[in-house]
Amino acid sequence: MNLDELNTTEIIQAYSGIVKQLKKRGVIRTKNLVGDLGEYLAIEHFNNTAGMSNLKAAPAGTQNIDAISRNGDRFSIKSTTRNLTGVFYGEDGKSYNSVQQIGSQSAVYKKRHLVPFGEFMPFRFLLEPINRFINIPMSDLSAGDGPHTPLAIAGELIGISICYEDVFGEEMRAVLPDATVLINVSNDAWFGTHMAPHQHEQKARMRAREFERPLVRVTNTGVSSAIDYQGNILGRIKHDTKGILDVQVQPRDGATLYARTGNWPVFLFSLFVVIMMFAFGRARRV
Repeated sequence: MNLDELNTTEIIQAYSGIVKQLKKRGVIRTKNLVGDLGEYLAIEHFNNTAGMSNLKAAPAGTQNIDAISRNGDRFSIKSTTRNLTGVFYGEDGKSYNSVQQIGSQSAVYKKRHLVPFGEFMPFRFLLEPINRFINIPMSDLSAGDGPHTPLAIAGELIGISICYEDVFGEEMRAVLPDATVLINVSNDAWFGTHMAPHQHEQKARMRAREFERPLVRVTNTGVSSAIDYQGNILGRIKHDTKGILDVQVQPRDGATLYARTGNWPVFLFSLFVVIMMFAFGRARRV
């Protein structure tokens, strides 16, 4: 079927028939076509990859989880692209906020910098009663450990960050200079319609400039964007807007001064200023 040869009515009819077939085969189960397709692709990847949990879709209407493994572990699949899927998953009795590679390789990045009170409860021995009262889903996660290494995708090394991890330039340095492209996967829905989603994008633009790497950020409610190595916006899907972003980014190598030194020059300069202020103040008293 050549879609270019069809008129609008014929395309709509073809789309309707495809949706009916997907529902008949159990690929999609709700009105959320994109979400169901993402869950299906992620579950298929898990089931077809050796060493990964075998999953089945959670019953329709189940809150907070999308799939269940044979041993009862719960999975919440956040987003899926052709090469990556965002997923909450369990391993060795722990749950992680992660990005899983799709394909012949099955590398995974586990989020390291968790959100307090959102992804973990600090001082749990004191605040457990409050934690039970507010009952935030997926709020007892474990932080990823081990080396933060890029994922190899389509011949390039991709530096992954999740949610507000791209705010911390010092932490993102771990994937440099190996990573040639940066990707951030984020859930900004809880910011609502305030300025925070736009501020989050601005921080991502700063990371792109600091490291001179293109950065692609994918969010569930926006703002999603592709940013070049100078921090310029190549394409954007606005907040609370459905869309597809079709852009090309140019991988880059090398290391900027910030990628080499991190925040140390700022800390040392600040320490120098404090010492000089103390010295001048003491000299005046003498």
